[in-house]
Amino acid sequence: MVKLIYAYHYLYLKFNRKICYNILKMTKRLLDDCVRLAKILVHKHTQHFQHYTFVVRDNKIIEWGTNKSAEPLIFLGYSPHQKIHSEFMAWRAAKGLLHGKEFEMVNVRLGKKSEIKISKPCEVCYAWLLTLNCSHIWYTTSSGIFEKM
Repeated sequence: MVKLIYAYHYLYLKFNRKICYNILKMTKRLLDDCVRLAKILVHKHTQHFQHYTFVVRDNKIIEWGTNKSAEPLIFLGYSPHQKIHSEFMAWRAAKGLLHGKEFEMVNVRLGKKSEIKISKPCEVCYAWLLTLNCSHIWYTTSSGIFEKM
């Protein structure tokens, strides 16, 4: 199963209460649900690298997206050879539901045998999401642990 990288007691001692509260808002159950959904959706994915991004608000998954082959979004800073990333596709699907409110994103990447891989967002996606009121971006590591940006 997917494990959170931080223990609750460690967080309380190491960080201030606000950071501790923000990390506890994203529950282990919700992160596990994102992995389960990605494994269910794997048959719909057509790309070699299977990235899934879930938009979360009020501790609920409200929308999701995957990376896809299309003209890159050069105006956002992507290079001409890149594809459209799952972060953008998930945000595009959810933008009508967000109404400018704070949200979080969860990135999951699966390998050919549905094993969890690293899914850290690129610098362009990370910078862009910060401008959209995205409070946290959770991503999987190759060891199956979620980390937060």
